[in-house]
Amino acid sequence: MNKSTNLELIELKGPSFLQKFFEKISLRSLWIISGFGFLSTIIIYLIMAPIELELKEISPFGVMELEFMWTRSQAQIIIDAWGLEYIQKELFVTYLDFVFMPAYAILFSSFSLAISKKIVNNKTNLKNSPIVKFFLRNGLVIGLFPWIAVIFDIIENLNIIYILTNPEMFGNFAPFLTSVCASIKFSFLLLSILFSLVQILVFLFMKNRRMKEI
Repeated sequence: MNKSTNLELIELKGPSFLQKFFEKISLRSLWIISGFGFLSTIIIYLIMAPIELELKEISPFGVMELEFMWTRSQAQIIIDAWGLEYIQKELFVTYLDFVFMPAYAILFSSFSLAISKKIVNNKTNLKNSPIVKFFLRNGLVIGLFPWIAVIFDIIENLNIIYILTNPEMFGNFAPFLTSVCASIKFSFLLLSILFSLVQILVFLFMKNRRMKEI
Protein backbone atom coordinates (compact mmCIF):
# COMPACT_ATOMS: atom_id res chain seq x y z
CA MET A 1 0.00 0.00 0.00
CA ASN A 2 1.52 3.33 -0.97
CA LYS A 3 1.62 6.52 1.09
CA SER A 4 -1.06 8.33 -0.87
CA THR A 5 -3.48 5.46 -0.22
CA ASN A 6 -2.69 5.65 3.49
CA LEU A 7 -3.37 9.36 3.50
CA GLU A 8 -6.72 8.89 1.84
CA LEU A 9 -7.76 6.10 4.22
CA ILE A 10 -7.12 8.05 7.41
CA GLU A 11 -8.87 11.19 6.11
CA LEU A 12 -6.55 13.75 7.63
CA LYS A 13 -8.27 16.74 9.16
CA GLY A 14 -6.98 20.25 8.66
CA PRO A 15 -6.81 23.10 6.14
CA SER A 16 -6.38 21.94 2.54
CA PHE A 17 -3.07 23.80 2.16
CA LEU A 18 -1.68 21.94 5.17
CA GLN A 19 -2.91 18.58 3.86
CA LYS A 20 -1.16 19.21 0.53
CA PHE A 21 2.00 20.30 2.36
CA PHE A 22 1.91 17.16 4.51
CA GLU A 23 1.43 14.88 1.51
CA LYS A 24 4.26 16.41 -0.53
CA ILE A 25 6.94 17.05 2.11
CA SER A 26 9.27 14.20 2.97
CA LEU A 27 9.88 12.93 6.48
CA ARG A 28 13.56 13.84 6.13
CA SER A 29 12.64 17.44 5.31
CA LEU A 30 10.40 17.64 8.37
CA TRP A 31 13.23 16.42 10.59
CA ILE A 32 15.61 18.98 9.05
CA ILE A 33 13.09 21.78 9.62
CA SER A 34 12.51 20.55 13.15
CA GLY A 35 16.26 20.51 13.78
CA PHE A 36 16.58 24.06 12.48
CA GLY A 37 13.77 25.13 14.80
CA PHE A 38 15.45 23.38 17.72
CA LEU A 39 18.84 25.02 17.13
CA SER A 40 17.25 28.45 16.64
CA THR A 41 15.19 28.06 19.81
CA ILE A 42 18.23 27.03 21.87
CA ILE A 43 20.45 29.84 20.54
CA ILE A 44 17.86 32.55 21.19
CA TYR A 45 17.04 31.10 24.61
CA LEU A 46 20.73 31.19 25.57
CA ILE A 47 20.76 34.90 24.75
CA MET A 48 17.60 35.60 26.74
CA ALA A 49 18.27 33.40 29.77
CA PRO A 50 21.11 35.48 31.34
CA ILE A 51 18.92 38.59 31.29
CA GLU A 52 16.14 36.65 32.99
CA LEU A 53 18.63 35.60 35.68
CA GLU A 54 19.69 39.22 36.15
CA LEU A 55 16.08 40.31 36.62
CA LYS A 56 15.55 37.62 39.25
CA GLU A 57 18.75 38.60 41.03
CA ILE A 58 17.83 42.25 41.50
CA SER A 59 14.12 41.61 42.16
CA PRO A 60 11.61 38.82 42.83
CA PHE A 61 10.26 39.33 39.32
CA GLY A 62 11.20 37.81 36.00
CA VAL A 63 9.59 37.58 32.58
CA MET A 64 6.93 35.12 33.74
CA GLU A 65 5.84 37.44 36.53
CA LEU A 66 5.51 40.25 34.01
CA GLU A 67 3.48 38.07 31.65
CA PHE A 68 1.07 37.20 34.47
CA MET A 69 0.85 40.61 36.15
CA TRP A 70 -2.93 40.88 35.52
CA THR A 71 -3.37 44.35 37.10
CA ARG A 72 -1.86 47.81 36.78
CA SER A 73 -0.80 47.80 40.44
CA GLN A 74 1.18 44.58 40.04
CA ALA A 75 2.73 45.85 36.80
CA GLN A 76 3.79 49.02 38.58
CA ILE A 77 5.41 47.01 41.37
CA ILE A 78 7.46 45.08 38.81
CA ILE A 79 8.46 48.23 36.91
CA ASP A 80 9.53 49.99 40.13
CA ALA A 81 11.53 46.94 41.22
CA TRP A 82 13.43 46.77 37.94
CA GLY A 83 14.25 50.41 37.40
CA LEU A 84 15.12 52.02 34.07
CA GLU A 85 18.24 49.93 33.36
CA TYR A 86 16.50 46.58 33.67
CA ILE A 87 13.36 47.79 31.95
CA GLN A 88 15.58 48.42 28.92
CA LYS A 89 16.96 44.90 29.20
CA GLU A 90 13.46 43.47 29.40
CA LEU A 91 12.51 45.47 26.32
CA PHE A 92 15.48 43.92 24.50
CA VAL A 93 14.23 40.44 25.51
CA THR A 94 10.72 41.32 24.36
CA TYR A 95 11.94 42.48 20.95
CA LEU A 96 14.11 39.37 20.65
CA ASP A 97 11.04 37.30 21.48
CA PHE A 98 9.61 38.25 18.08
CA VAL A 99 12.42 36.14 16.59
CA PHE A 100 11.96 33.44 19.22
CA MET A 101 8.28 33.00 18.26
CA PRO A 102 8.77 31.52 14.76
CA ALA A 103 11.67 29.45 16.09
CA TYR A 104 9.61 27.61 18.71
CA ALA A 105 6.61 27.41 16.35
CA ILE A 106 8.73 25.76 13.65
CA LEU A 107 10.18 23.36 16.23
CA PHE A 108 6.91 22.18 17.78
CA SER A 109 4.88 22.24 14.56
CA SER A 110 7.37 20.38 12.35
CA PHE A 111 8.11 17.86 15.11
CA SER A 112 4.41 17.06 15.49
CA LEU A 113 4.03 16.69 11.71
CA ALA A 114 7.14 14.50 11.55
CA ILE A 115 5.74 12.10 14.16
CA SER A 116 2.42 12.07 12.28
CA LYS A 117 4.33 11.19 9.12
CA LYS A 118 6.12 8.38 10.93
CA ILE A 119 2.79 6.96 12.09
CA VAL A 120 1.31 7.25 8.58
CA ASN A 121 4.29 5.41 7.11
CA ASN A 122 4.13 2.65 9.71
CA LYS A 123 2.64 -0.47 8.15
CA THR A 124 0.50 -2.09 10.82
CA ASN A 125 -3.11 -3.08 11.34
CA LEU A 126 -3.18 -0.80 14.40
CA LYS A 127 -4.11 2.05 12.06
CA ASN A 128 -7.66 0.77 12.37
CA SER A 129 -7.59 1.44 16.11
CA PRO A 130 -9.85 4.40 17.10
CA ILE A 131 -7.06 5.86 19.25
CA VAL A 132 -4.48 5.69 16.48
CA LYS A 133 -6.97 7.11 13.97
CA PHE A 134 -7.62 10.04 16.31
CA PHE A 135 -3.94 10.98 16.45
CA LEU A 136 -3.50 10.49 12.71
CA ARG A 137 -6.51 12.58 11.75
CA ASN A 138 -5.84 15.41 14.19
CA GLY A 139 -2.07 15.60 13.80
CA LEU A 140 -2.31 18.39 11.22
CA VAL A 141 -4.67 20.46 13.37
CA ILE A 142 -2.38 20.13 16.39
CA GLY A 143 0.50 21.14 14.14
CA LEU A 144 -1.15 24.55 13.83
CA PHE A 145 -1.35 25.08 17.61
CA PRO A 146 2.17 26.58 17.97
CA TRP A 147 1.32 29.13 15.28
CA ILE A 148 -1.90 30.04 17.07
CA ALA A 149 0.24 30.50 20.19
CA VAL A 150 2.46 32.89 18.20
CA ILE A 151 -0.55 35.12 17.43
CA PHE A 152 -1.33 35.52 21.13
CA ASP A 153 2.38 35.93 21.90
CA ILE A 154 2.54 38.87 19.49
CA ILE A 155 -0.43 40.56 21.17
CA GLU A 156 1.13 39.89 24.57
CA ASN A 157 4.48 41.40 23.54
CA LEU A 158 2.92 44.50 22.02
CA ASN A 159 1.14 45.13 25.31
CA ILE A 160 4.33 44.57 27.29
CA ILE A 161 6.18 47.06 25.09
CA TYR A 162 3.38 49.58 25.58
CA ILE A 163 3.45 49.11 29.35
CA LEU A 164 7.23 49.36 29.68
CA THR A 165 7.53 52.39 27.41
CA ASN A 166 4.53 54.21 28.93
CA PRO A 167 4.79 53.45 32.66
CA GLU A 168 2.66 56.45 33.63
CA MET A 169 -0.07 56.05 31.02
CA PHE A 170 -1.28 52.46 30.90
CA GLY A 171 -4.41 51.37 32.72
CA ASN A 172 -5.72 48.01 33.88
CA PHE A 173 -6.68 46.75 30.43
CA ALA A 174 -3.14 46.32 29.03
CA PRO A 175 -1.86 44.16 31.94
CA PHE A 176 -5.07 42.12 31.90
CA LEU A 177 -4.90 41.53 28.13
CA THR A 178 -1.22 40.62 28.42
CA SER A 179 -1.95 37.93 31.01
CA VAL A 180 -4.97 36.57 29.11
CA CYS A 181 -2.87 36.23 25.95
CA ALA A 182 -0.03 34.62 27.91
CA SER A 183 -2.48 32.09 29.39
CA ILE A 184 -3.88 31.19 25.96
CA LYS A 185 -0.39 31.03 24.44
CA PHE A 186 0.93 28.60 27.03
CA SER A 187 -2.26 26.53 26.80
CA PHE A 188 -1.80 25.99 23.06
CA LEU A 189 1.91 25.22 23.50
CA LEU A 190 1.21 22.79 26.33
CA LEU A 191 -1.44 20.99 24.28
CA SER A 192 0.97 20.78 21.35
CA ILE A 193 3.74 19.31 23.53
CA LEU A 194 1.43 16.82 25.26
CA PHE A 195 -0.04 15.73 21.93
CA SER A 196 3.45 15.16 20.50
CA LEU A 197 4.48 13.12 23.55
CA VAL A 198 1.42 10.90 23.18
CA GLN A 199 2.12 10.64 19.44
CA ILE A 200 5.59 9.31 20.27
CA LEU A 201 4.11 6.70 22.61
CA VAL A 202 1.60 5.68 19.94
CA PHE A 203 4.36 5.35 17.34
CA LEU A 204 6.58 3.30 19.67
CA PHE A 205 3.65 1.02 20.47
CA MET A 206 2.89 0.59 16.75
CA LYS A 207 6.55 -0.08 16.01
CA ASN A 208 6.71 -2.70 18.75
CA ARG A 209 3.53 -4.35 17.44
CA ARG A 210 4.88 -4.38 13.88
CA MET A 211 8.08 -6.10 15.05
CA LYS A 212 5.97 -8.78 16.69
CA GLU A 213 3.92 -9.23 13.51
CA ILE A 214 7.02 -9.80 11.37
